[in-house]
Amino acid sequence: MQKANSKEQMAAFGIRTKINLLNSHGRALRWDAMTKTGLWFAHKGRGLLLLFFVAVPFSLQTASTFITITAAFSQTPQQNAAQLRLAQDMERMGQFERAAEIYTALFNADPRNGSYYFSLKRLLLQLRRYDALATAINRRLEVSDDINARVDLGEVEFKRGQTAAAQARWKELLQKYPQPGTFAAVANALVENRDYDAAMQVYAQARQQLHNPTLFILELANLYTLRINYAAATAEYLRFLDANPRQFPFVQSKMNEMTRDDEEKLAAVAKAIEAALPQSTQPQLLHRLLAGLFMQGREYGRALLSYQTLERLSSAADKANVGSEIFSFAEQARNAGAFAFAEQGYQIILRDLTNSPYTLPAQFGLGQCLQAQGKYVEAQAAFAQVIEKAAGNRNPWALRGLLAQGEILLENLRDVQGAIAIYQQITERLAPAGGNERIEALFRLGDCYLALGDEPQAIAWYEKARQMGRNNQLVADKVNFREARLAFYQGRFGAAKNLLETIVNVPREESTAESMVNDALELLLLLDVNLADSAGALLSYAHAEYAAAQHQAPAAIDTLESALKRFPQAAILPQALFSLGNLYAGQQKFDVASERFRLILSQYAESVVGDRALFRLAEIQQTGLRDLRQAQSLYEQLLKDYPQSLFLEEARRRARELAEKNKSS
Repeated sequence: MQKANSKEQMAAFGIRTKINLLNSHGRALRWDAMTKTGLWFAHKGRGLLLLFFVAVPFSLQTASTFITITAAFSQTPQQNAAQLRLAQDMERMGQFERAAEIYTALFNADPRNGSYYFSLKRLLLQLRRYDALATAINRRLEVSDDINARVDLGEVEFKRGQTAAAQARWKELLQKYPQPGTFAAVANALVENRDYDAAMQVYAQARQQLHNPTLFILELANLYTLRINYAAATAEYLRFLDANPRQFPFVQSKMNEMTRDDEEKLAAVAKAIEAALPQSTQPQLLHRLLAGLFMQGREYGRALLSYQTLERLSSAADKANVGSEIFSFAEQARNAGAFAFAEQGYQIILRDLTNSPYTLPAQFGLGQCLQAQGKYVEAQAAFAQVIEKAAGNRNPWALRGLLAQGEILLENLRDVQGAIAIYQQITERLAPAGGNERIEALFRLGDCYLALGDEPQAIAWYEKARQMGRNNQLVADKVNFREARLAFYQGRFGAAKNLLETIVNVPREESTAESMVNDALELLLLLDVNLADSAGALLSYAHAEYAAAQHQAPAAIDTLESALKRFPQAAILPQALFSLGNLYAGQQKFDVASERFRLILSQYAESVVGDRALFRLAEIQQTGLRDLRQAQSLYEQLLKDYPQSLFLEEARRRARELAEKNKSS
């Protein structure tokens, strides 16, 4: 190939060579001519004339890069956009050099383009090419008086270690352009370089110099948080809340983030909120912040005081909703397991707010608290008050009270006949046809007859529930699961699997699944893993589970202990040990129960019941043996050993509560 003798020949040569180079992404390109002759580049109108001579050999990659960069000078907007996307893709893939070359070409072709500039700046900072970045900044300033670019020059100096020069440049900019945007750009540069204290000084200077104390509230709050100055951060968030009351959820989330799991942080934030209360135009919102923080910090006594203040403030304006704040506290405390404090809340409504629309729910919640604490006689009396106070036999609260009484009789007091009398009262006289309470009573009647060993009667009640809820998939799931469980008890494992698969495989809306699918999957997995031993350990385990369902704990224990000796290698041993631990705990034999759970942890820690065994062991230490330090240690062990456990959050909550108790004891 010879050197062109005229512009036209050069142009023709350039077009051909450009086509060849652009085809370098194809597989048929040969580079021999290029390595001998080189290229010439020059602009000619909208096209590209190749006039620049390269005397050194080109590699395939160098030539491809070279033509990609030079091509940017004559690209259409669509082609430039494609080049920008290519550079961004290369940046994401870690090909920073290639990305920088393309960004440079795009920027040099159009230094006014902000996207090109910021992309190039970002990458050159990452590559620490401060000289190249300074050149690019000055190039941009030639065509655009960009304040941000002037700030960027200071950042280049800062990164080069020329701190005094950077500070002088920024100070000059702030004096020459005293606008919020200038202060924001300088402060942001300082934040990017982790000089948080200097950034805070810039924000403070902006407020003073621009006579606007509301500037940069959230930026300062974030920086104060980073500098562990939670009182100052709280003051900023409260300033923001005062101006933007609708942003309460946002502010509350920030407060919760600051104080989570730290008593000292909670104390600092609470003190700052209390100090701001006298001057606040939104005192109710501040009290709500305090209430939420105390609930999160499990300081239920202080939380109750805050909710009582909220109750006074809100009931004065909303007399039709008296008691709502106290009821909210009591429900939260009960759900968190703080039953004594929940009791206080419910009692305040029942004693002091007798005109509240929450009296019946509070009475019912009181019964639930008493039941959870094992005070079954007092709980029955509380539910009796619900039934008595509910106006009319078909009032939902009356039915709920009756259902709760039946639950205590069946599950806690083992009075099956007494429970049957209550459930029949609901189904025959009180509940409206098709009502949820009546369907639940039908299920519980089936459970009662199952406990009595009357299998046909149990199935009959379950089928009545299916008929009444025939358009409800959840009802069908519950019936199928109960009948599958009965088939399992009887050793009819094939029939049990078929019923369970109807729950697992039938398409359903997510809202109807509740817990039945998980329960079905768990029993199905148990069957699949142990079906090969259906005549041995699995059958013994099923019979023991049936005895337990019939409240025959001694018989269930004997069956399981015998199975452990007869089938020492059975796959179902972890589940058998877990059932034994629960049965012994129910008999108040806590030491023996603990031994069974510890055996699971020593030999079957990776089994499906490993985390449950550890949680139950901790519970026994806490509530049975009253060894609170050992219980705390076991809950903490669960957090460490089983990070995916379903018991994780409850274990974490209990560990924290026990840590507080153990600290003060």
